Amino acid sequence: MSIIDVFTFLVIVVVCSSIAQAIFDFRGGGLVFSIILGVIGAAVGIMIARTLALPDMFTVQVGETHIPILWSIMGSGIFAIILSFVLKRA
Repeated sequence: MSIIDVFTFLVIVVVCSSIAQAIFDFRGGGLVFSIILGVIGAAVGIMIARTLALPDMFTVQVGETHIPILWSIMGSGIFAIILSFVLKRA
């Protein structure tokens, strides 16, 4: 991956994370938090989709990597919900 591919990937991850935070009404930190939430959420969403044998929907290709947008948003939302439960109980 080139530097431009990495930057494009991070922009897509931040957008997916921001959409998930807006949908699930989660107030997180700043840009770095959105990047971390998006990367972990994308991994969680893709893992769930692969486990349940669900098709990749709304994919974006960055370099040679395909990013399923829908599963990235859903994974970020699931991870945000888990974080909100953990942070409220602590």
